[in-house]
Amino acid sequence: MKEWLIVMLVLAVTPLIFDNAFAQTTIDVGESTPCFMNYTASTEMWSNCGMETDPLGVVTLPFEWVTGGYFSLIVIGLIMLIVYIKYQTAIYPVAIGTVMLPTSYFLIPNAFFSFLILMISIVIAAGIYYGFVSGNRD
Repeated sequence: MKEWLIVMLVLAVTPLIFDNAFAQTTIDVGESTPCFMNYTASTEMWSNCGMETDPLGVVTLPFEWVTGGYFSLIVIGLIMLIVYIKYQTAIYPVAIGTVMLPTSYFLIPNAFFSFLILMISIVIAAGIYYGFVSGNRD
């Protein structure tokens, strides 16, 4: 019974953490087709996408386009998940999230901050659950 109360409490608090969506927000779309999908460009595709100035950005551009700009968030989330599965310790993913927060804050601040808060709240909820379960077994 206590476990369900904790789960319901975490679910009730999570909407307070995330930002609101505003329907009046206007998104300016510069071009409808990304530079890497211009099939008539042939070898000029590299210069159209800016390979001389930002090669890493050009390499990750298709992945950013497919994931809607959240590619680095997905990569960090996967790294945190893999580290947690391997070491079974929650402090390592929290440390990774803490280290990546200042770096990634300049990319997409709201998404990374909300993701970090979500991951930390899951770890805290798991710790509280573990405390209740291990306290009952002793």
